[in-house]
Amino acid sequence: MSGNQNQMLSIKETAELLGMGESTLSKKLHLFSVNGIVKENKRVWISLSSLPELKNALNYNEEFDKGTFYSTAEVTQKFNEKGLKVKRNDVSNWIQKGKVKTIQHMGYRYIHENDLDHFIENTINERAIPKGFCTLEEAGNILERHPQTIRQWAMEGEIEYKHIIVDNYWRTIVNKDSLQNVKMKKRINMLKNFAHVDIEAISEKVEIKKNNKRNKQGDIASLPLGQSLEAKDAAKLLGIKNNSLYAFLKKGKFPSAFKIKNKWYIPEGDITSYKNRRDSSGSDSSLDGYLTIPEITKRSNLSKSWITIQINKGIFPNAKKINGKWFIPEEDFLHYTEVKQKKKELQEKKKNEHMNKILLKKNEKEIQKKELPPLSYKGTTIARSYIDIKSSENPKIKPI
Repeated sequence: MSGNQNQMLSIKETAELLGMGESTLSKKLHLFSVNGIVKENKRVWISLSSLPELKNALNYNEEFDKGTFYSTAEVTQKFNEKGLKVKRNDVSNWIQKGKVKTIQHMGYRYIHENDLDHFIENTINERAIPKGFCTLEEAGNILERHPQTIRQWAMEGEIEYKHIIVDNYWRTIVNKDSLQNVKMKKRINMLKNFAHVDIEAISEKVEIKKNNKRNKQGDIASLPLGQSLEAKDAAKLLGIKNNSLYAFLKKGKFPSAFKIKNKWYIPEGDITSYKNRRDSSGSDSSLDGYLTIPEITKRSNLSKSWITIQINKGIFPNAKKINGKWFIPEEDFLHYTEVKQKKKELQEKKKNEHMNKILLKKNEKEIQKKELPPLSYKGTTIARSYIDIKSSENPKIKPI
């Protein structure tokens, strides 16, 4: 190989010339045969004259040497650097659809750097919300409808829509101009089912509603908001729960209360009058000698919930409920404590008796152990003498 060695290249040198990996080239050489490839001492040498034939076998594209090209993996990396969430499969699908110009080089697709920059700009413009369009949430706020309803109208073809990527997620956007028209159309279609409805008068009614809204805004300005409290603040001031206050509002206990934008407001005059009525009913002279549940909890170790359960069971038969509060006679409470104390004493007495019986049994067993002398296993003289003595006392015991 001394004469031809200057014209021969190793696999590493050939791979550098072709712009591919050494291992990839060695694998490719096993798939086809090319003239000018020599194997010597377990090494492969490729002649310079066989490079054109090798390029044809590898589907080598000569344009690949004329500029900078990027593979699909490098393209996805470029997109992610620009802040666009793109996968390698997305790039492959775009190439198949012909959205970007590519060349085929050794079985793979590559994109030129100029085409890639232009393609990235187009993708950014496509993903931006175009003028005259809005998201489903914005359309729902405009029409006062749920976004899912807007989506349904769009799928039915009532509204112009598009699918774009916004904030790295696929979103549906709709045309703003067609929103009001479709709302009116849906309403007219609904009202056609009723014979007594004059469809021509709908537009007039819409104008009347707008005027009423303006009048309501003027009425709100005349309400005493400065001298009123919100329902939550009023509940804290009165020391009651929010649900209880809303129940009182439904019953009409605060006649001057008013509602603005789903919020209740109660004038301070109604709150003070309700407070006075509640305090006067609570300080009734007929309730002398009665205890409230908090007072009983202070005098005993009983919880509030347990006391209410006992009241419902009828343990305090003379208890009264006034304005949502329980009042228990002191005599009933004292009687209950006496009965409870007697039960405790009986339980302790039974416990002591039981313990005394156990102690007596233990003492008897210890006395019996002391009376019986220990037997000697080495000799039987002590045992015989003891049994002889006992047999003389008791005829049932037989002597040995």
